[in-house]
Amino acid sequence: MGLRECLLRTLVILFVVWVFIITVSYLQSPRSFLLILDASISMKEPLSINGNMSKMEAAKLAISRFSSSLRGEDRVGLIVFYDCDDIKLELPLGSPPEELMSAVSRVEPENQTPIAGALRFADKLLRNVTLEGREYHVVLITDGVEYCGGDALMAAEDLWIHSGRRVRIDVISVMIPPYLEEVIGGGGIEGGPSFGGIPTGRKIPVRPLYVKMAEMTGGTFVDVRDADSFGNAMERIAESNWEVVKYHYWGVIFPLGLLICLGLRAREERWCVLRCLTLGGRESEHLPERAHD
Repeated sequence: MGLRECLLRTLVILFVVWVFIITVSYLQSPRSFLLILDASISMKEPLSINGNMSKMEAAKLAISRFSSSLRGEDRVGLIVFYDCDDIKLELPLGSPPEELMSAVSRVEPENQTPIAGALRFADKLLRNVTLEGREYHVVLITDGVEYCGGDALMAAEDLWIHSGRRVRIDVISVMIPPYLEEVIGGGGIEGGPSFGGIPTGRKIPVRPLYVKMAEMTGGTFVDVRDADSFGNAMERIAESNWEVVKYHYWGVIFPLGLLICLGLRAREERWCVLRCLTLGGRESEHLPERAHD
C-alpha cells in the first residue's frame, strides 16, 4: 500500500467515526418541547364524520401518548390559546414530561384562533431561554386558520430567526382543509374566514401555509383525521431526531463526500495514465526496428 492510499483510507475512517460520534451524541442530547394547543370553539367538533370523540378529546389522548414517549431528561412546556386576547402558559418551560397531562386535562375549548399571537407568545418565552446544549421543538396543534388578524407565517419566521434558526416547528393539522373561501362581513375578520359573511369566490390557502411553516424551520407537517393517526403523529415527533440530524449535517456530509469521490477519481485517472504509459513503453520494446534505407 502506497503512502497516498494509506492517507486516503485513514481520512475516510476518521470521517466516518466523526459523523458517528456527532450523530449519536446529538440523538442522545436532551430535548425541550413547547406545545401550542388550539382551544378554540371548533375543537369541540367531532374528529371524524362518524366519530364520537371530539378533536380536543383526541388531542388530549395523543398528548398522553406523546408524553409517555419522551425520555426522562426531556423537558416540556404548554401554551394554550382560548381566544384572541386569551393566550396562557399552562405549563412552564422546562417542566418534566409527567407534569404535562395534568395541565392538558384542565383545557376546555372556548372562542377564536390566534395562531400568530400564540407563536409570538412562544417567541417571547424562548428569547429568555438559553438554547445551547438542548434541542427545541415548537409543536403547533390546531384545526383552523388565523381568526384574529395576525400573520401566522411571519410570526413563525420571526420565532425561527430570533432563535438563531435553531427552533424547529412541527405542525399537527387536525382536519384542516387545503383552502377556505374568502368572505366579507359577518362575524370574522374582514378579508378572511368569517361567520355568516358574503362569499367573494376567492380561495384562501390554509394547509399550504402550515406546510411552508414546517418546511422553513426543518419541522414536519402531519394532517390527522382520526385518533390513531393523531397519536402516531405525536409519538413520531417525540421519538425521531433523524430528520433534524440530516437538516443540520447534510451541508457538511455532502461536500466532504464529494471531495473524497473526486480524490478517488483523480487517483484512478492518474493510475490509468501511468498504466498506459508503462504498457506503451513495453510494447515499443517488442516492435521490430525500422529498416534503414
